[in-house]
Amino acid sequence: MSKANVERINEILTAARSDGRLATCQDKNLRRACGRLVESGKLVMPYQGLFAEKAYWDELEMRQQAKCMIKSLARMHPSWVFCSHSAAVLHGLEVSTSKLKHVHVVGTREPCGIVRFHNNRHAETAMVDGVEVTTLERTVCDCVRANGFRYGLATVDSALRTSQVSPEEFRDRLERVCKAINNGQFVLDVFDYGDGRSENGGESYARAVMIENGVQLPDLQVELYDEVDKRTYRIDYGWRLKKAYVAGELDGAGKYKRIAKERGMSVVDVIRVERLRESRCRNKGMLFARFTFAQAVAGQPLLSILDACGVPRIEGANAIPAMRETG
Repeated sequence: MSKANVERINEILTAARSDGRLATCQDKNLRRACGRLVESGKLVMPYQGLFAEKAYWDELEMRQQAKCMIKSLARMHPSWVFCSHSAAVLHGLEVSTSKLKHVHVVGTREPCGIVRFHNNRHAETAMVDGVEVTTLERTVCDCVRANGFRYGLATVDSALRTSQVSPEEFRDRLERVCKAINNGQFVLDVFDYGDGRSENGGESYARAVMIENGVQLPDLQVELYDEVDKRTYRIDYGWRLKKAYVAGELDGAGKYKRIAKERGMSVVDVIRVERLRESRCRNKGMLFARFTFAQAVAGQPLLSILDACGVPRIEGANAIPAMRETG
């Protein structure tokens, strides 16, 4: 490969990366050169004609890859309107990573590669990060209907967390959209369980499992003061019971990596500090219910942990939203 081609390809890759998208080459000779670089393992081609350095692409989280793909396809197809889980990525909503392997576009065509088309042409749209997508309210509706209660609650929580309007106004807007779609009442029922204090999809999912099983609803993001290091920190869930205060924490490697990055610490040091703080809380009579996302997904392990800490279950307290069958 000529030095000139190498330099030109690097320029194109750098420009695309700075714009948060994949690179494309109009020149057929450069495209063929990129294809050879894909074969050699230096580049990847996540979509036909779209390229990125392999090292750069592999470092991106799945949501970042999805956003990069959407922005790239929007540049290739200016008339496309992105919807469902793709619109959710642009809006900053929580969706299961399993839903990010496809790109969702408004239209009536048959699926084409990773692109899935949805016949909702009358949906209102908005511009987000230079990409035309369905509005936040319509996107919430589509994702909740597609994913059911547990993942739907995560989407609702994130919408409440990021929205610039009050929950009451958001519900009014959502209700207007729901009047024109199937299972609109289901979306509203899920929304009524929403809480913008939930910090991530895992926390929302676990709370949905609690709701399904009649667990007394916890307070969220409770602040506790540590007299030793003179700092206030937060726990994911809190139950103030007669016999003790129960602190619920969703554990996971991702959580500790995020905290380590924020504080400029190693993951090992973060875990050590958290455990020391927890021991001091236990000495004051507080109980800790730690569980993983996998235990929340399985359901019973999470419930057993909460039961062991004495968190009450109230039979019939929570009417779980359900979707009706449509023809």
